[in-house]
Amino acid sequence: MYIIPAVDVLNQKIVRLVEGDYNQVTHYEVSLEEQIETYQSNGTEFVHIIDLNGAKGDFSNQKYLFDI
Repeated sequence: MYIIPAVDVLNQKIVRLVEGDYNQVTHYEVSLEEQIETYQSNGTEFVHIIDLNGAKGDFSNQKYLFDI
């Protein structure tokens, strides 16, 4: 069994939405790169990255995410 962590990304920052509400956003200080490194150092092979901008039709995070 795999446990795959999920990370929500909005405007190139890690966030969490309250019940999917874009008006209720919790921002996290850690960068996506740092969080992925933390997961990898703990043995994680995969990370599910959710592009919240892309989910709304804004693909401005695309290059940022591909570079990771």
